[in-house]
Amino acid sequence: DWLGPGDLLAVQALTEIVLRSSPSAATYKQLLEELADTCERWVAPERAAIALDFADRLVMEASPEPNAREAFALALLLPLSVHQERLDPGDLSMARRLSTELGIELDWQSQPSEGEAQDAEAELKAATGRQLLLYSLDERVLDRAHETL
Repeated sequence: DWLGPGDLLAVQALTEIVLRSSPSAATYKQLLEELADTCERWVAPERAAIALDFADRLVMEASPEPNAREAFALALLLPLSVHQERLDPGDLSMARRLSTELGIELDWQSQPSEGEAQDAEAELKAATGRQLLLYSLDERVLDRAHETL
């Protein structure tokens, strides 16, 4: 009835294993429906990173059952969009991006506040001319990082 952070990380790891194994459409659908049924008990701004990791896995893996994928993505992202003012800027940005990649149309804040925009601009100016080395075994992750940078 209750999922703590450790429980969620274990469920997430097991879900990733199943999704990487190319499950049948029936298995995929059953898994995502069962996970979606639990979302109302744990998806909240304070656990946004875990919810976004689940959503990211939906983007990264094949989807043999698009309707189940969409329903689970909505169960993950809708509570975050409702409370988006409580998300930190990084989680908000990632939620917006995943929503777009998953084809889930939610009303996300489109612009940071004036103070946040000025802070971000100052950080970018401070980073000018620096080099950054990224390593990942997943090329899609590197593509995302490249696009963002």
